[in-house]
Amino acid sequence: MPTYIVLHELSGENLEHLQTEIADGKAILDEMECELHDLYLTFGRFDAVGIIDAPDDETAAQFVMTLARENDVGTETLRAFPEDETEALLEGMPE
Repeated sequence: MPTYIVLHELSGENLEHLQTEIADGKAILDEMECELHDLYLTFGRFDAVGIIDAPDDETAAQFVMTLARENDVGTETLRAFPEDETEALLEGMPE
């Protein structure tokens, strides 16, 4: 399954209910047949980073839109290519 990095911007209200919102996010992932690899709280522009696998881009987009709607979380999502996929991409580049 493709891997995605989901960057989260949390509000003060999100922080008050963070444990509940994390549980809600995990339930949404399970329902959409996605997998959470890791979730980190971070410093800087984004407050949390989640690394997930989803069946496809459409499912990943539906997850982040559902998360934003249900928990009022701002997100930015990046498609991540692991090393083996990166090597295949490089090998397929025209010269």
